[in-house]
Amino acid sequence: MTYTPLPLHWFQPRERRAAGDAGYSIVELMVALVITMLAVAAISTPFTAQYAGYNRQSEVQRLQETAQSSLLMVQRDLMMAGYGVDKRLAFHVEDGGTGRPDRLVMNDGTFIDETELLQGIYGQAPIVTSAEVTLTLDSLNLDPNEFAGGAWQYVITDSDDGSQKSARILLDDDTTTTTLTLTLDRAVAGSAAAPAIYYCVDQDGTNTRCGPTDDGLTQVLRRSDRLSRDLQALAGGIVDFQIAYRDTGSTWYCDGIGSCPAAPFDPQTIDLLRVTLVTGSKAMRDQVKGIPVQAENGAAWSDDSHVYRAYTTLIRPRNTSF
Repeated sequence: MTYTPLPLHWFQPRERRAAGDAGYSIVELMVALVITMLAVAAISTPFTAQYAGYNRQSEVQRLQETAQSSLLMVQRDLMMAGYGVDKRLAFHVEDGGTGRPDRLVMNDGTFIDETELLQGIYGQAPIVTSAEVTLTLDSLNLDPNEFAGGAWQYVITDSDDGSQKSARILLDDDTTTTTLTLTLDRAVAGSAAAPAIYYCVDQDGTNTRCGPTDDGLTQVLRRSDRLSRDLQALAGGIVDFQIAYRDTGSTWYCDGIGSCPAAPFDPQTIDLLRVTLVTGSKAMRDQVKGIPVQAENGAAWSDDSHVYRAYTTLIRPRNTSF
């Protein structure tokens, strides 16, 4: 039996690694990790700010387009106000009071054509009787179907008393062939009435004259007419709706300085209207505090999480002069 001795180097201790091959300690790893995180944060901060700015600008642009298109619709309706009716039925501005949106009512003449005007058929009906919230109309020259109750259709009269110039139709009764009886949400006066277009803004869901309240929508510009017979949501993000107007004597009303409203209220004496919509963006983070926005005698809007803008147009009625 032959015995082979093991190599001596097997029993010799290994040499220590060179100093550069010793690896990283936990402290070194943590320092490196912190430095990396700081570098990533420094690089990403500009991109985060840029992304937030992009979102903010996109929201403001969306609201700008919404406000402009809504103002164009209001302008179109006001330019037609007074068509086919006595000029005293053209329009009515209902002041909402300090800090609250105004409401706008105007005659709806979309069903009138030139042939009817030449035949002497106008878009209004004589008032036979008016008692409390009941209004009876002579319907011989106007289709009773142009008035409907139970929804959100409005009626406007030729009264110069602003508190009795317009109302919402709750119920209509055309069982007779010559008259139409309307039940309204408030009393009106005057000698003639016409179906109306109605604009309003519900800021916080508490405006009972700008329902419906069951859709859960607030800060919405709504519109109703004889075709929709309901308040349709036109635009969201609308926090205020203010209307100032000037008479032919250059006196302004409801502009935050002069008296409001004009009394008596006669559309024939009004030659210019200033309509303003105030928009408010959805809540945003890191919003730069802006300048407070206020229109006429409306509320002042400003906080650190929303962008507010006011959009205004001047409208000169063309169907209200003699």
